[in-house]
Amino acid sequence: MKTLRPALVLLVTLTALPGCAPTVSNDPKVNGGETAAGDESDKPDEETPQPSVAVAVGSVLLESDCPDPPTAGSSIPASIAPSMAPAKPAKRSPAASAPASVPPMPGDSVAPPRRRRCKQSTLQITFENSAEAPAKVRVVEVRLRDVKTDQEVATLPSRMPSKWSEADNAYADWNEDLAAASSARASYRIKPPSWSAVEAKLDGEASRGRTYSVEVSVEIGGVATTARSAEFTRPPIVPMPPT
Repeated sequence: MKTLRPALVLLVTLTALPGCAPTVSNDPKVNGGETAAGDESDKPDEETPQPSVAVAVGSVLLESDCPDPPTAGSSIPASIAPSMAPAKPAKRSPAASAPASVPPMPGDSVAPPRRRRCKQSTLQITFENSAEAPAKVRVVEVRLRDVKTDQEVATLPSRMPSKWSEADNAYADWNEDLAAASSARASYRIKPPSWSAVEAKLDGEASRGRTYSVEVSVEIGGVATTARSAEFTRPPIVPMPPT
């Protein structure tokens, strides 16, 4: 009978060769319950803070850029006020006060023509603060975009924010502070674009009869957000009928 010899078991220790790093698994079960050093894939992404204020762009009016009214509470210095008063007409002799009578010519206008009232370009925005804490908003930039090409064709600088007051039934100066759990119907004066510059960006095409939208960049507590207006059209020139 042959005697069975016990099998020899060779224990081989695997040693990493110089210059070759051992393979490390990211499975915690393999690495003794620890994630491999230097790997950030299993760390949760940092959440971007979301603004608690909803922004909606309302009406947009692109007309003229009128002189700003005087700020509330402003007063005229005493040294300047008298010079702004209308001067009293000088006394004239009866002979000099009677101008020569010149009969009006046919078609002459007796009353001076009325000056056309300046119509300011404005932007209406609604802010809705749903948080139980106040918020600070700031309009950073207003851009005019051509809807057909989605191209930015102009920047419309904004100024003089005001907020609608239900008590006064009018707009009042506003510092862009929003109280907690409140809303604001705001209005901004904007500078209309140079339409010739817009047409240059449109490769010489007419700016009238095209559809646009306004894109507004707003900061809410330092967090940037963007809102767009509804689409609108710059109307073409309507020729006046002959008189």
